[in-house]
Amino acid sequence: MYTFTCRGHIGIKGLHATQLAFTKGAHLTAGDHILGIKATFEPEKVQQLLKGKSSVTVHVAIDSIKDTLTASINPGYRHKDEMVFRTGEFTADRILGTKASKGAKQISQELITAASNPESVIVVGLDFQ
Repeated sequence: MYTFTCRGHIGIKGLHATQLAFTKGAHLTAGDHILGIKATFEPEKVQQLLKGKSSVTVHVAIDSIKDTLTASINPGYRHKDEMVFRTGEFTADRILGTKASKGAKQISQELITAASNPESVIVVGLDFQ
């Protein structure tokens, strides 16, 4: 499993029904789909790990608060700053997963509340299958 961290932000609301994302950006001005900022993922490493794989299970945790989603892999993922999962089938270079089982709105409200704390460290695990 590939693991990276990101930070919480007071602006994290988790209201988007069809997508969720992690960003390397340090600020959040809009985007009700973002679950973490200052993400530490390595795009080149992620691109290597997804080769030949068809799906990914995404584990999101803040301390003992956890949630999971699954998605089909977009082999065209290439973005250096964002990692997006969408419930639909639309693809772009920033979208790692399509046909996701959850958008931000379906993530545990307890996890969203914890992610809205700027002191929170969010641990994200990607299990490629």
